[in-house]
Amino acid sequence: MKSAAGSMDRRVAILRRILTKDATGIAVETYDLRAEVWAMVQELSGRQFVAARQQDIEATIKVRMRFRFDLGDTDRLVYKTRVYEIVHQAEFGRSDDLELLCNEVDVGKDQAAYDAINLLGLGAVSAFEPVLDNLINGQLSQGI
Repeated sequence: MKSAAGSMDRRVAILRRILTKDATGIAVETYDLRAEVWAMVQELSGRQFVAARQQDIEATIKVRMRFRFDLGDTDRLVYKTRVYEIVHQAEFGRSDDLELLCNEVDVGKDQAAYDAINLLGLGAVSAFEPVLDNLINGQLSQGI
């Protein structure tokens, strides 16, 4: 069963992992923008987080999007200014929707994730993210 199109109102970037070698021959992990899609993004509540943990999955968000055949195990998602690794995929309907459980990647400890944020030009806006979201969603008063 397909989700209502209106519920998929968040823009999510899909990043593809690329392994290359630097000038010294050392393997370097980078990510390239694969696609940008509309999705429903939901932060997991305590109960949902515990349910995911019972399946041995550590996840902080759930993302639902139209089904894609090209999503790989090493792909990552970027939502707002955060990078997420995909830890579980579930197909809904007859390849109608795809539900992903994702865990946030610590950008400070993962150079490839840090580079991905810069690739998308998101590094400079992270401090203003809540303000921008409120402006976009019309939640700030007009007096500001």
